[in-house]
Order: sequence, then C-alpha cells, then structure tokens
Amino acid sequence: MTNATLINYTTMKFISKPELDLYIQMQEQLLTPNLISKLTTAGMLRRTTTKVWNKDGAHVAAVLYEYKDPESYKACQPILEDELLSKLTQFNRTFSSTRGIVTHEIISEEYVL
Repeated sequence: MTNATLINYTTMKFISKPELDLYIQMQEQLLTPNLISKLTTAGMLRRTTTKVWNKDGAHVAAVLYEYKDPESYKACQPILEDELLSKLTQFNRTFSSTRGIVTHEIISEEYVL
C-alpha cells in the first residue's frame, strides 16, 4: 500500500486538440525541478496527467494528485495556484474535480514506485 491518503482527480475538457496539446506542453514547461521540490516538500506524493482516450470527439485531460494527508493538500494549494494554475488561465476549458480519501488500494508487484 502507498502512503497516499488523499486524492484529487480533475478532468478538463478543451475546445480543440491543439488547445489540449498546448496545455500539456505548457504544464511540462512550468513543472520545473524547483516547483516539484516545493510540492513534494509540502506533501504531494504524486501528480499524473493523462489524455483521456475513451471520449470520442472530445479533447479531455485528467490530472491525478496524491497527497500524504489533508494538511499536505492544503499546503500545496497556494503553491499550485501561484506557480502553475495562475499561468494556465488562457485556456478555454471546463473543469470537474473530485477529492477522496483512500479506502482501498490494489498494487501489483510489478508496479514500480
């Protein structure tokens, strides 16, 4: 079992594939080693961005955040807002976010942490 106890899952629907691709490119540029260090020091354990592939005709990305605990989530929010999210506001997209407490987890022996 991992030590993540709180998860945030956000989906974003973009108006076009070029918008989605540019968003992914920009976030890769903004997620510098310095920013990643700040987030992991504050308690973020993992962040994963995916292109959603099972929505025909839609241009959707999803971001999964995993945190040690609710305090880590709270500590990371101002860092994310100041150094990442505020720099990605030019995209025309809709959001849907879900937060949850980990209650069950299955991890294959082949999964590399």
